[in-house]
Amino acid sequence: MNIEALILRMLEDGISENIVAYVALHAQSGCRISDLLAVDYRSISKHLNISILQGKGSMALVIQPLYFRDYWQIVRDAKLTPMASFNRFYFYRLYKKYGIVSHSPGNVNNSVTHAFRFKLAQDIQSIDNNKDRVQGALGHKSKKSTQHYYNSNIEPNVID
Repeated sequence: MNIEALILRMLEDGISENIVAYVALHAQSGCRISDLLAVDYRSISKHLNISILQGKGSMALVIQPLYFRDYWQIVRDAKLTPMASFNRFYFYRLYKKYGIVSHSPGNVNNSVTHAFRFKLAQDIQSIDNNKDRVQGALGHKSKKSTQHYYNSNIEPNVID
């Protein structure tokens, strides 16, 4: 399923636009779910670039959102904090419902909220197999942290 199909399906299922906008941003950025939940009006520039401050001492990601630009402008202009009442468990349940998971062969548990991170790592690897680029995109300080994502056998069942 591609991102447009996922967006349409979620909206048709009655998932609110603000939630779907955050899901689309998560898919695009591959950030940690905790960092995604911190995105609010202070994170959005006048040109609608979204700065996602990554935890664990990592550098910020700056994303030009591909979807819901009108929504992000409203968040910025109205000084909204849309995710203030949500937590990672809400997204965990939502992603499981829509089959957004990563499965590691030999592991009984699926990775749910990190599925987009695995997809991002695999996408970057397919371009030039540059470990430093993968490390930077995931916001890791240590190559050891990135190794978990790099050349893994994990198969993300996420959007194309």
